[in-house]
Amino acid sequence: MIIKFLFILFLVNSAFIVIYKKIKLLSILKKIHKINNSIYDISENILSSDNIEDIYTLILEELLKIIKKGSKASFLLYNKRKNVIEYKGVIGYDFKQLKNVSFEMEELYHYGKSKLEKPYIIRNPQQYNNVYLDSNKYNSLINMNALDIKATLSIPIHVDDKFSGMINIDSSESRNVFSKHDLKLSYFIKSEIEKSLKMINLLHKLNTNANYDYLTKTMNIRCFKEKFNEISNNCKCVLILIDLNNFKYINDTFGHHEGNNILKIFSDTVREFIRKDDLFARCGGDEFLILLKDIDLDTAQIRIDEIREALKDVISFGAGMQEITFSENVCLDDVFKVIDKKMYADKKNKPKY
Repeated sequence: MIIKFLFILFLVNSAFIVIYKKIKLLSILKKIHKINNSIYDISENILSSDNIEDIYTLILEELLKIIKKGSKASFLLYNKRKNVIEYKGVIGYDFKQLKNVSFEMEELYHYGKSKLEKPYIIRNPQQYNNVYLDSNKYNSLINMNALDIKATLSIPIHVDDKFSGMINIDSSESRNVFSKHDLKLSYFIKSEIEKSLKMINLLHKLNTNANYDYLTKTMNIRCFKEKFNEISNNCKCVLILIDLNNFKYINDTFGHHEGNNILKIFSDTVREFIRKDDLFARCGGDEFLILLKDIDLDTAQIRIDEIREALKDVISFGAGMQEITFSENVCLDDVFKVIDKKMYADKKNKPKY
């Protein structure tokens, strides 16, 4: 009788364990789907060339709610052109420092373990990095406090069966903080995030094609106007129109390939001297608009002079600028007429080297 009772008790207990595990798994899956829903909800607003990193940070924030043993996280993407993996979003780290750090494929823990195919728990990642990273990179990460961790749940991400990057969930508590259950959970996360990334990549590509110039990677004039009209009232800015000198001569003499190369060099140089929140657009063949936010005319002139100096061996240009205090009455077309006249006056007064 006692044996029969114990057997029934065992079956009931086993049933409760199975039910508990299923309920827990369903709860986790709901949280993972919530990540995707959050991405779908905000994707229309944040998927643009200058702030796509926000969505990677959002994913990390949601993942840390699911894997509560983690205290820090990072999202790294594979740069096919450079054949390296780069930081695109972090939680608990200094992104300004880490965004300049990249890793060779051979430096990654997964590369020697699973050829970047499946999730892994990395015990004592600092020790691993000390062996496989070059000393300069290792010391640099130490100085950034980026290796102050004892365990990492690392999830490689694939899109269309190609390695695209990885997510690292880090803990400073213990080498054994992550369990087999967390590893099993990471496979579900991997599957769902891969679906989301495929959608993100598609929307980002569509957004870029619609709003940005393919050659120079600057905004097109339609996108510029939309962002111009969204600027808050009382914001003080300087609008600048730039026209490259002798550009037709360059095309006719050296060919369009050289002309295109000049446009790309010019655009890349300008981006080095403007901020993330400033607006930069190609509004014609060799004409560009720049809107510098929260700046006065004298400071804007210094910025233009710096750009001229950086390009002195490449190409010269004329520039017209006007200070604006935004209000409902500000019209881009009206300001454009003013800076267009100033730009042509500037071209006449400066040598066209």
